[in-house]
Amino acid sequence: MPPPNGVLIFCHGSGDTGPGVKQYVESIAPKASLRSLRNAGITIHYPSAKPRPYRLMGNSVTSIWFDRIGGMAPSYPEEVESIKESSAAINAIIEEYVDSGVPPSKIVVGGFSMGGGIGLQAAARCRHELGAVFALSSYLCDDSLVYDILGRKSCSTPEDDGVGSGQGKEEVFCGSDNDG
Repeated sequence: MPPPNGVLIFCHGSGDTGPGVKQYVESIAPKASLRSLRNAGITIHYPSAKPRPYRLMGNSVTSIWFDRIGGMAPSYPEEVESIKESSAAINAIIEEYVDSGVPPSKIVVGGFSMGGGIGLQAAARCRHELGAVFALSSYLCDDSLVYDILGRKSCSTPEDDGVGSGQGKEEVFCGSDNDG
């Protein structure tokens, strides 16, 4: 079977699963849009996070991409080990698609809530320059390693086109600095 023409890796939020977010997306997305993606040879991949104890739920085991230390506020520190583990899992999925013949520029990664956060984390750690990364209703911690990683890559902020969100956050586009 030939590789897909493009791939969207959509990561779920905390407590959900790949099949759960797939069901949700398919229930709200216009059927014609999903059909157009399929007809264009675009695959949507919905991975599931590894179930692990979640501090914010009293260490109950749930499907999360990373644990949180202290609380939800961006001022709390990142829990780096679970972020590294989940980023590596997402990047292994990306590698499978690249190995199958999908150009990295035709791969998009992101998600909703915690899924958007892990999409940003995985994209920053990816050895490939991906087509795009997105985060819906998500954020990075103030001390996120992503900021340090992006500081080692060539980044630019697009010109203001007058269509910004007005939320005080800027989009930053980063490319490889050719160090592999």
